[in-house]
Amino acid sequence: MKWSLACLSLAVLTLLLLTTALLRGWLPLNHSVFDTDFTGTGVEFGLYDLEDGHSELYVPFFAVKSDSVLMTLTSPVNSQFIAKILLVPQTETRTGMLYSYKPIVVHAGKNQPLAQSVFNFLSHNGVTYDRVRFEGSQMLVTPSGLIINQQQ
Repeated sequence: MKWSLACLSLAVLTLLLLTTALLRGWLPLNHSVFDTDFTGTGVEFGLYDLEDGHSELYVPFFAVKSDSVLMTLTSPVNSQFIAKILLVPQTETRTGMLYSYKPIVVHAGKNQPLAQSVFNFLSHNGVTYDRVRFEGSQMLVTPSGLIINQQQ
């Protein structure tokens, strides 16, 4: 009889704690690592080939939705270049959230070999983002070394 009462009390306490955590927003129900109001204003995205000395600079714009992120890249050097990439969260890994990387529109000329190479690699392998807090700033990092400060 005592065990039944103890089990019932434990079940009620667990239910109460879960309800409180859900109402307070403490449960990680949203798996996106991107802040919902993040647009990428003021961010520059650079690709560098250290061996060749070649570099490419892009300006990203992020449209964050509840189930995906649309990243648009433009080039300040080449007005013909545009790339729209859809990032869809797939699974949570120990290094962060793995997103599928689906190029929707890519208009890149021969002057963007690094971008074309990266787009090809990531469309087959995906990209992992994780959140990091550093000195009060919320940042996104990838295992390849990309760091995006989400504070504007």
